Amino acid sequence: MQPPKIIVKAFVLSLTLAASVSAQVTFKTTGQEFAYSLSDVLHIWTSPVRAKPSDWIAAIGVAAGAVALLPEDDQIDSWIVRHPNAAIVRAFVPFDEDHPELGDLSTGQRLLPISAVLIASGMVSDNRKLREAGWGCLSGWQASSSIRALMYATISRERPSLDNGNQYAIKTPGGEWNYHSFFGGHAANAWACTTFWNSRFHMGLLEPVLYAGAAGITFGRMKDRRHWSSDTWVGIAAGYAMGRSVAARYARRESKREEKKTPEPIRAALLD
Repeated sequence: MQPPKIIVKAFVLSLTLAASVSAQVTFKTTGQEFAYSLSDVLHIWTSPVRAKPSDWIAAIGVAAGAVALLPEDDQIDSWIVRHPNAAIVRAFVPFDEDHPELGDLSTGQRLLPISAVLIASGMVSDNRKLREAGWGCLSGWQASSSIRALMYATISRERPSLDNGNQYAIKTPGGEWNYHSFFGGHAANAWACTTFWNSRFHMGLLEPVLYAGAAGITFGRMKDRRHWSSDTWVGIAAGYAMGRSVAARYARRESKREEKKTPEPIRAALLD
């Protein structure tokens, strides 16, 4: 299996940026962190075979939520169309397709350079947290995007904007862009990175700001009638789960590093 292209590009770009200055982190270290990022993507891809009962319960809950929203999809979409000046609709105008500077923040065209800059900055300053912020978000994004691409190739669902699309028009195999409604890609990408950052680091007041941005990107797509509410619900849940999973793997790596730093006599005493 070839490494995800987006991660390879970030790896090459981060090395290029770091090589232009006096980098404090070796290329060997960067290669190891690249391998970690790739393994995180593979971990998410293969997670169903390791799922615990609690994981399946959560998945069933997400599926139940989508089924509950399905009959309401067209009503929610219709309400958005009929109330363009409603406060809740206007709140997401800065994130709609007319404002790509914010609405496209969860796309690869934006996340690749953002992640590369974080990685390169962390290399130059020898700041592991900065590098993790870049690699972790990239892993969550790549896992989300690849799974979504598989779903789009497998399942065809009309977007709401397609001749006042039918939310029940779900069939296989997948179709062209207008039939890529399930599941919400912008939502999954945004929540994967945001959840990773907020779970892995102590973001303080920035945490609700990041979640608000993820929500803006998410519901901006509903305002643009690109996804039904059930698509959005699944996208949020998938992104959140991926972000949490990657953050947990970074936390375990940190725990192992700290354990190695502890002298053996002290470690033995702590275990007694």
